[in-house]
Amino acid sequence: MNAYIADITYIKNENERLRAIVDTMSCSVSIDSLTGLYNKDFTKKNIEEYLLGEGRNKRHCFMITDIDDFKDINDNLGHMVGDFVLAETGCKVKSLIRRDDIIGRVGGDGFVVFIKDIKNKDIIYDKANEICKAFRETCINGDDNYKISCSIGISIYPSDGTTYDELFKKADLALNNVKYNGKDCFQIHNNYMERLEQVANSVENPNVDKRIVSIVVNNFLKSESIKDGINKALEIIGNYYGVSRTYIFENSDDGKYCRNTYEWCADGINPQIDNLQKIDVVSTYTYDDYFDEDGILHFRDIEILKNYSPELYEILNKQGIKAILQCKINEEFKGFIGFDDCERKRFWEISDIRSLMMLSKIITGYIVKLRKSEKLKKENLLTRAIVDSQGLWAYVVNPKTYKLQYISPRIKQSLPGVEVGMTCYEYIGGNSILCKICPIAELSGDTKMYTRDIYDIKSYTWVNVRASRFEWIEGEESVLICCSDITKYVETVTYTDMLTRISTLSRFQIEAEKILKFRKSNKYALVYCDFDRFKNINDELGYEVGNRILIGFGKILVDEVGDNELACRASEDKFILLLKYEEIEEIKLRLAYIAEKVEDMRKDKFISCKLAITSGVYVIQPEDKDLSIIMDRANIARKTRKGVHENTCVIYDNRIHQKIKKENKIENRMFYAVNNKEFLVYLQPKVDIKTRKFVGAEALVRWKLSDGTIMPPVDFIPVLERNGFIVNLDFYVYEEVFSTIRRWIDEKKQVIPISVNVSRVHLKDSRFTERLFGLVNKYKIPTNLIELELTESVFLEDTDNLMRVMNELKSKGFILSIDDFGSGYSSLNLLKDLPVDTLKLDKEFFKNGDIDINVKIIVSYVIKMAKSLGLVVLFEGIETESQAKFLIDNDCDLAQGYLFAKPMPIDDFEKRVFK
Repeated sequence: MNAYIADITYIKNENERLRAIVDTMSCSVSIDSLTGLYNKDFTKKNIEEYLLGEGRNKRHCFMITDIDDFKDINDNLGHMVGDFVLAETGCKVKSLIRRDDIIGRVGGDGFVVFIKDIKNKDIIYDKANEICKAFRETCINGDDNYKISCSIGISIYPSDGTTYDELFKKADLALNNVKYNGKDCFQIHNNYMERLEQVANSVENPNVDKRIVSIVVNNFLKSESIKDGINKALEIIGNYYGVSRTYIFENSDDGKYCRNTYEWCADGINPQIDNLQKIDVVSTYTYDDYFDEDGILHFRDIEILKNYSPELYEILNKQGIKAILQCKINEEFKGFIGFDDCERKRFWEISDIRSLMMLSKIITGYIVKLRKSEKLKKENLLTRAIVDSQGLWAYVVNPKTYKLQYISPRIKQSLPGVEVGMTCYEYIGGNSILCKICPIAELSGDTKMYTRDIYDIKSYTWVNVRASRFEWIEGEESVLICCSDITKYVETVTYTDMLTRISTLSRFQIEAEKILKFRKSNKYALVYCDFDRFKNINDELGYEVGNRILIGFGKILVDEVGDNELACRASEDKFILLLKYEEIEEIKLRLAYIAEKVEDMRKDKFISCKLAITSGVYVIQPEDKDLSIIMDRANIARKTRKGVHENTCVIYDNRIHQKIKKENKIENRMFYAVNNKEFLVYLQPKVDIKTRKFVGAEALVRWKLSDGTIMPPVDFIPVLERNGFIVNLDFYVYEEVFSTIRRWIDEKKQVIPISVNVSRVHLKDSRFTERLFGLVNKYKIPTNLIELELTESVFLEDTDNLMRVMNELKSKGFILSIDDFGSGYSSLNLLKDLPVDTLKLDKEFFKNGDIDINVKIIVSYVIKMAKSLGLVVLFEGIETESQAKFLIDNDCDLAQGYLFAKPMPIDDFEKRVFK
């Protein structure tokens, strides 16, 4: 029994070994050893199986890719380099297709790429372009002198064939056409290629007269135009074969009519072309039935038609025809080329028929080419007519080189020196570098069309610019740019404010640019003004009242401005003035006069509301060129006095300028500072005021600049709160604090809670709690070691949302505290409903150091009230022992301040707490 088991085990192991050998052999049979792709036989087998199975009812793309001039690479650089090119390009092509598509090496330098389930031809164009680009980007040993390119022939399943062999044949035909026309591109198979192949094959037919074929082909090569070539070819053939008449009939584009388009007649033969125009195809549709399967109609004697087809006999006999031979144009009945003998009956020799068939195919090829050319010419003429009728400037640009590839006649007329090959930004944009607003640059990624309205300061016109990507000659991507003058439209629609009927900001900017450009000795100031707390007027009295106030103010401003001065409504209740002056006091007096007029209007029509105007003034300097900067500075001056609720005027000065420079410097460096850890986290201890023991700490941030100086929070926190970057900074601090707590836990330290600030910006962010919980989970720290301090100012905003967020945080175990209580926004009524643990009293209570009797009464009452609500009370900013004693006497729990410890780096804090 044991021996039997051993034998079974042996057989099993041998089977597994043989199976592995078979798998390896199968792999070697199916894989090309050089490229690692499928080999020719396996590629064919794979594709055929797919087409017979799940791919039968879908549309697929069959590509043959061939490396251009590959023999030169082998001959000049050696077969080792050639093998490298094959392996490299094969790998690149494979990376460009999907995993379930099929790619194989089917010859020396040939690959078959089979792309499954193609939804539209755009996918084919895109993929073929990608493959061509991948070959161009392949260099040999880093040497750009050896350029690699490929040619691609493409066939489509099922329109070009339903088997591998059929698809390969059509794709190979397209590939040969690409090679013949210059290489380094791709082409999809079409029927014209089939016809050329048939013509080529016919020349080898022993029944074809090669001499007449050569004469006709040379005629076309020498002719100045295709039309001349066709007329001459008909004459040559007619004389060569001694026929009376040679001619061509073509169907109309809509297929309803056919007509005689070309005719040659021997001497003494009456022309028929004028009598054979616009023949109704519907009435002659059975004529196609007379042609045999080769597309040939021929009668040696038309007399046989008398009984067989009397109608056709009558038509031919009327033209004096004795014998006739006609060849169809294309496989479908698109027309025919005919040869008549009006002298005698004629026996059409087989060699004559085959030769005339081939000559007809040659002529047909040129007819098709001519019709396509004429159609394109018509489309070009129509396009030009459209462009001219709309006054468009149109040009085509290579997006890689910015060189002009086409220029419309209107541009040539306006800019006679501009030629194809010049750069668009130099000769159309008038710039030495790329245009500041470049439509080509906007066409990135999947963006295929871009449009923008631009104001041209040089010509004082508005221009609509449209740019679109399209395929230019030989599949090259180019950009078509069309420009049209829309000044009248813009002036009609956008230059008058719909409410106040004074100028819009757009018109103001245009007119101001003109005035400042030609101001000569005149001095100008720009005023940016608005109504203080205008939103309250809309909310309390309604938008109708607010609109009437704005309309009235607009009339006051229009009456105030004089020649070469401007007024406009910029937005909402904001207005801008451009005023002349001799002395700056004149501006102040004029603004005061405007304020008086507004007060008169209020007393007359709006007695129930208060109207106060805040104005910012920027005195324009001779070197000032940028109007947007001028307006920004006036607006900045205005914002420095917002909220005072009285008529004010602020002139932008060096103090404001330095403040803005400082803020700009902060904003320009803030991302760098976070990424390079210039922000340092400091900890300020919280103490039990009775025992002076450290029971917690508050995380504060300092900014250590690259020169070693420390920027205090008061300089950068307000800036970061205004621009929203405070969110990034807070989460930076959270990460530092949470990682520190994690380290303390791992080091078995006796960890105390650390508090971090939560600003009002966070409470507006729906993702705040999710991000915060994510950090807690990342560092796996207990939430009762994290205290979240909400500044008292958050209670000014959406209290319902605030309560929701606080309850969610409380449910997760965080300690919650209200910071700066008593600084100005306190709501004792709201305090009873908030899920907070700690109340931090603001240091402003002790701002003068001493504690007067009134402060003692208020503080003792607040402490008592908070304690009765079950809150821990912390007083911050304690600097003297007398302050500490007062708080102890009034049962305060915790304290913070320089009396106990200043904010310190984390290392110093650890030495104090964990000593």
